[in-house]
Amino acid sequence: MQTRTGHIAPNFYLKRIGKADSDKCTNCHLGPGHVQVPETINHFLFECQAYYEARLALIAKIGRNRFSVSKISKNTDHMKALVTYINRTGRFRENNQ
Repeated sequence: MQTRTGHIAPNFYLKRIGKADSDKCTNCHLGPGHVQVPETINHFLFECQAYYEARLALIAKIGRNRFSVSKISKNTDHMKALVTYINRTGRFRENNQ
């Protein structure tokens, strides 16, 4: 549920609630000119270059045509694959925030 609502604690959300100094992704430089971009749920799940390999495993599990938060959240197996992706990235481990 937190993934779907955008409250899984990426920097974009943490900045908004005053728990982070910046909303930028500290793991990649995806923007034009290698400028840091906001770390939103969509960035974390679908764009961040730091998690490319974990994302490939997620796509292999659920299929590219189901690669959206709303489609993933409608299927229990896809949600399990998403949890596996999140764990593989290590992004939300306590010492990583």
